[in-house]
Formats: sequence, C-alpha cells, structure tokens
Amino acid sequence: AAEALLRENYRESPSKYADGHLTYAEALKRSGYIGTHGVVVLSKRLGAARGREELGLVANSLVDMSQTPGGTQEIAEGVHEESDDQPRAASSGRKGNSGRRKLTPEERERAELVRRSVHGFQTFGDYAAAVLEAVEYIRETETGSKTALARTLVESQFSRLGVAALTPKYLVALASDDDFSELRRRGGPIFTVEEENILADKVRTKREHFMAVRPKEVMRWANEILQLDAQRWEQTAGEGVTRGWYNGFARRNGFKITSKKNLDIVRARWSTSANASKFYDVLCEGALALRAAEALDNVSLAEEGASQLCFLYPQLVVSMDETAVSLSPDATHTNGQAVISAGPRDCGETLHSKGLPGNTLVYARNGAGQLLPSMVVCGGHKHLPDDFSRVDLLANPSRVSDELNDDDPALPPNVVDLEGVPLKTHWTANMKSSLNGTLIMEWANICLLPALKACGLSAEKPAILLYDGVQTHVSLEFIETLREQNVHVFLRTPHMTALLQGEDTVVFPVLKAHFNACVDELVAERNASTEDNHLLQELVWTDLPEVLRNTFARLNVLKLNLDAWAAEGVIPFDRRIAVQLALDEAEQAEAAAERMIRSLTVSRVPVIRDENALNTLSSRYLLPRFSLKAQNSLRASLRGLDDAATLQPRFDALVEQGKFADATEHDFVVEALGKLSHTRENIELWLSTSARTPRASDVWDLPGGLCGEAAMRLMRAARDANEQRQQQRPDDRHRARGPRGGSLEEYSIAGDAIMSDLLSKPPGERDYRTLAKKDLEKLYVLLVNDWFPAQMSRAWFVEVLKDLIEAQYPEVLFMDAPEPEIQPGSPMSQLGDVTESESLGDLDADIASEAAADVSMAERSMSDILV
Repeated sequence: AAEALLRENYRESPSKYADGHLTYAEALKRSGYIGTHGVVVLSKRLGAARGREELGLVANSLVDMSQTPGGTQEIAEGVHEESDDQPRAASSGRKGNSGRRKLTPEERERAELVRRSVHGFQTFGDYAAAVLEAVEYIRETETGSKTALARTLVESQFSRLGVAALTPKYLVALASDDDFSELRRRGGPIFTVEEENILADKVRTKREHFMAVRPKEVMRWANEILQLDAQRWEQTAGEGVTRGWYNGFARRNGFKITSKKNLDIVRARWSTSANASKFYDVLCEGALALRAAEALDNVSLAEEGASQLCFLYPQLVVSMDETAVSLSPDATHTNGQAVISAGPRDCGETLHSKGLPGNTLVYARNGAGQLLPSMVVCGGHKHLPDDFSRVDLLANPSRVSDELNDDDPALPPNVVDLEGVPLKTHWTANMKSSLNGTLIMEWANICLLPALKACGLSAEKPAILLYDGVQTHVSLEFIETLREQNVHVFLRTPHMTALLQGEDTVVFPVLKAHFNACVDELVAERNASTEDNHLLQELVWTDLPEVLRNTFARLNVLKLNLDAWAAEGVIPFDRRIAVQLALDEAEQAEAAAERMIRSLTVSRVPVIRDENALNTLSSRYLLPRFSLKAQNSLRASLRGLDDAATLQPRFDALVEQGKFADATEHDFVVEALGKLSHTRENIELWLSTSARTPRASDVWDLPGGLCGEAAMRLMRAARDANEQRQQQRPDDRHRARGPRGGSLEEYSIAGDAIMSDLLSKPPGERDYRTLAKKDLEKLYVLLVNDWFPAQMSRAWFVEVLKDLIEAQYPEVLFMDAPEPEIQPGSPMSQLGDVTESESLGDLDADIASEAAADVSMAERSMSDILV
C-alpha cells in the first residue's frame, strides 16, 4: 500500500520540494504499517522496481512469447539455427574463455530477465497473485481432478523460464490449506543498517589483516547481536540466523566465498614495486656498464612491446633455475584429479610408483629462447651405474619455432657447437638430489661455460647470468670462477622469484604438466599387455631419462622461453612486474581511502591507530636483513657490558674505604665482575674472528650485481676472516660433553663398582672384554676421569682400555684368556662367519664392487629376493 501511494504521489509531485510530496515514512504511516524497518524495505523495493522498469518492454514481450504454445521451443530453435552460422571460439585455457559461442541479443535479454525477474514475473507481487489465482481454481475443482489441473497450470503459467517455479503437489497442498490466503516471502529484515555495517566492517578488518573469516563466524557475530534483544531472538525461535541470511548479507556487502590460499608473510612484504624496480635498475645499470646492451631513449612503458634496453647479444643473457621432478605420485600429482569410473565397483584407483627418490632438473635458457644444456641430479644414489641411460634432452627435437620461414633459417631450440651438434645433457647423482655448491660448480664447468663459449663469449662480449638467491648460488668460488670467464651474475629480488622468475611463472607449470602426462602414459604402456600375464609393472628410478626425453619432445622450447622472458619484463625490457605492482598498490591505496571515508559515516567510536605500528601486511616495507641480527644483538650487549670496566675502579675505591670487609661479600663481587669481563672478551673475540658469509639479501641490490666490486669486497672479507679464525676451541671447551643429562661423578662411581666386581672374580674370569659397551664407557670415565668421545664403537673402547687397565689394574687384564665369544647384537657379530675363514680383503671383488652395492630393491625381481 505504501508503494502504491508513493508511485501515485510521484506522478503528481515528482519533485521532493513540491507541495504534497510524500516521504517514505509518511507513506508508511498513511498505509497503516507498524514496524521498525519499513523505510529500508520500501527503499529497496522501489530501487529494484526502477531497474525493472528499464526492461519492462523486453520482459513483457518475452513473457507473451513464453505463454504462446510452443513459443519457448521456437525461440530455442531460432537461436540454435542462428548460432550454427557463427564459428565457435577457440579456448585459450584461461578462466573466462571456455570456448562457448557468444550469446545472441535475445539470449542476453532472456538471461537478464532470469536474473531480475521472479520466476518469469516482473515482481514478487505478480507471482504471488498468480499463485493465489491458481489455488482458487484448484479449490473450485472437484476431487480427483485437482492434480491434473495443477499440472496443467504449472506447465502453462509457472514455467515461463523453461523450469517449473513450483510443483503441482505444492499447489494442491496450498489449495487444501484453508488458512492460506497470501503467498509471502520467507524471512525478512532482522538487523538495522548500522548493525550490518558493523558486521561488514568487522569482516573487512580481519581480511585486511589476512585472517580467515568463515560464514559460521559471521553468523556467530550476528547471533551475539540478536541475543542482546530478547524480542528479535524470539523471532528466530532461539535458533539464530540461518545460512540464507548470510547469503543476503554477503550479496549486499560484496562478499563472496573463495578458496583459501596460504600467504607467505615474508614474500608478501618483499613483493613491492620499489623492490622490483630496484632489480630492474641494477640489471639495467650493469648491462650498460658491461656494454652488453644499449639504452633506448624516450620510450613509454605504456606502449605495447616497449623496451628501454636493447641487448646486443641476447644469446649471452642466461637465466637459470632448478626444479624437483619425481616419478612418485606424491611429488608430481595433486590430489583430486578427475578420472573415469568404468563401473559401480570402480573406485578410481590408479597404478602409481611409490617411494622413489626425488630428482632435480637444472633448466637454463638464453635471451634468444634457446635451451642451454640441462643437468639432472638423481637422488638416492652417490654415483650413477655405468649402464645408466644418459639421454640428451632435445637431441632430436620434434618442434621448432613456428614463426621462422625459409628465408630466416630456423633457430635450433638448444645451443649447438660450431659443427651444429647439440651440447649434451649432464647426468649426475647425490643422495639428497640437492643442488649443493659442488654440483653448481659442476654445472658451470660442464654446461654453462661451454654453451656460452659456443655463443661467442669473450672479454668484448661478456655474458649475464640471472638466478634466484639460494645460498648455494652465492658462493665466492662460483662467483670468482664465472667472473674470470667474463660471466657477470645478477640476483633477482629475494622472495620475489614467484613474480620475477620466468621459470616459476611460465616454464615449470607447462613442463610439469607434460612430465605428469608422460609418467601416466609410460605406466599405461608398460601395463598394456596385463591380460597375458596378469602382472602390473610400476616405474623404477631408471625410467627417469625416458620420461624426461618424452617431456622435452613435447615442448616448444623457443616459444616457451621467449614467453618467460616477456613475462618477467626483461626481454623486452619493459619493467612489467614493477609497473603492475605499482598499479596494484595504487588501487589498494584508493580502496583503503574509500573504506576510511565510509567508516567515518558509521556512528561508532573511532579506532585510533599508531602511525609507527606496522601491524598489517598492507603496511609494506623493506624487511631488515635478518642475517645481521645476530651480530647486531651481540654488539648491543657489548654496550651493556661496558659498565663492567667502570665498576671495577669504583669497587677498588670502596674496598680502600673499608667497605666489603666480609670476605664472602668481597669474593662474590670479585667473581661477578670477573665473569662480566670474561663474557665481554669472548664476545669481542667472536665478533672479530667470525665474519658472517653474505646472504642474498645483503648483495642483491649492490651495483654491478654479484660480480660488482661492492659484493666481491663483502664476500672476500668474510672469506679472509674465516681463514684466520682459530680452528681449535679453547682448552676448557674442547673436552667431550658426554651423554645428555649425564653426571661425570655418577659414571665414575658406577665404573668403580664394575671394577670391584671384576676384582672379586677368580683370576681366570677377570676379562673386561666380555663387558657390554655401556659398562666399558663407565670404566673409561673411571680411569680417565673425563667424558668419552661421542659415537665410538665397542671395539674402540676395548682397544683404548687395554693400556689404561694394564697401567692401573694389571691384575684385571688376563693375557692368557681365550678370545671371548662375540655378544649377539654387537657390530662385530655380523662378520663372525667371515672372520673365521677369510679376511675382508679376500671377499669376491664382484660382491664388493660399487655397482652391486648401488642396486635398489625396486630393481630386483621377486626371484632374486626369494633366493
């Protein structure tokens, strides 16, 4: 009624300043409305009505067409015939481009009607009136024909959008209810605008601090507000708000449900436009100083494909990174992959190889898009067997660049020597499959330097190497070796490789996807003939070369590498990441300003924040170099210990005045001052001799990169100081520590009891060699009066105690006693059979060979294990 009054009043007095203009509150009062939320509801209904009026003509025409017999089918057929003439768009794989055809104008209007209408009706009032009219028809129909009439009404009146808005059973149930007279919306307004703003601001505040907020938590906050008002709490029957209320609350405030993403706080704080710009600045200045690039003036980064630098020798600009590859599913496959179930008993189980060692692939690319010789580190083995298949990745590439024509000879996808032969892939192994300092030097000498020399590396044409700040990459030996060969190293900003490193953003996601597919295909190929022998075969670690070769055969390496250079903003040099971060920060600042302005309109106590407090990640700043904290803390403690030097003269003066006459007090103060002085001397000695090795966070932004004078000076100073450090600890700290929580006195007492027990035996039974290892340890403490070295075997104690017992307790050492029987479980018991007949040196050379010792259980057949 109030809505009708306002519409009629608006036609008569459209201006709010005109005489007779009605406000929302006055219209509600005239209509007899009793409640506290009428203005809010009326405002929302009129706002929605104004939006629907813009589509009134379209809605009416579509409703008329849907009411025409066969109208919906004719529209669908017409659209289908028209859409066949349009080519289907190719899918790019990106979200939002699924390859579906573009909607026609009629389909867009129909979709808009679905979104704005109520089951095909313009308003809920129209829908409720149609339901009431249908209920009246059913009530007037005789029993036995009600369901048939309801089915006809649903098909003709309530299926305007192609889907039935209700069921015939529901209409019949409403007709049977004598109390039904009006269809009403479920639910209604519960909270005021101010209360909803408080809830919404609470959600935004927690999200500004990157804290998880779930719907149940918001509903709990809402119920806490409702419980303060007994009347409103009774309206919910003591159950509180429902998930339906939350859906409306989220829609009104622009909230949505999204998947949880873990946030690396350190990475988030480093990922700023200032840090990204610093990386580009250092690289630009270094390339210009080396004359490896030319600056392009008056270039606007707003233009597509703009570049501020032109690298003169792109084949000598190299980027390197490593990644883990494994044939085990836990390392290569994610949970929840979709597979086809072929029957009710098929649970989706798939064959996989479990427990295989990890491996590391070193991937390097140059600015021309070529792949440098890769290095593969096989884990779980110290050395590779002689018969191990050392394949060459991309030795026979199946794909080359698609953009080159006959006039421009195709650039090989990998670096080749002067005779056009691709450089070989290097295969090596270590137990942890990690790229340590030794292996990175091996990669530089075998893979990197030969490839750069094949591309023309010289003093006049220096090379540039980019990689991340892993500590094994920042060794002085590695840097000096490359610098002598005219290769200059530049580090990417720490903790920003997820943005600034093309391997992480472009190359590895594609490579891992093909690698996983090749693993599945090889497993399927190995088990293609299971119907013959009914045995399933799993992959072993020696299948890695075949999987990697098949993986690289699928890659378009040239295009992939060029896309990686463009994604990180180096070639072309458009500083893409820094520009994007600057835009994001500007948008965040604007959104923060809008939130602040909106919060001022809410009637609540303002929150006063300390400007110097950095409590949230939105306050981004450059982190201090954490590796310096230890030394800085010790230097700060030295300033506190400086008082010890001034306290000593004051204490001497007080003693001369007759103070501290008590000897106990005097000795206590002297001991305390001596400990303070001793601590201060130890800290000064450690700071002077223990130079810390520079980390990536110390040198990444220095001029000239790692090969610049500033970085080299830091690393050489640390090396020289470490070489001069005293290798041996002071005498009072060089002693063995003994077992954790052990008492030297208790061990000595126990050793004395063991010795007394030996002396009480007859002379022929006083042989200490029959004792267990723990008893020999106690005897050692008794005789030496000090702790025994850690991790010593029982045989070592027997040998060492021989001279000690002979010197101090000669009556215990019975020289004519036969060799004692080796106790079960001792380290020598496993060699008992061998030592009786032959020495270890006489064993078969084939059994003791390194190749046989490196055979894993995965390579043995069942017959070998049974034998």
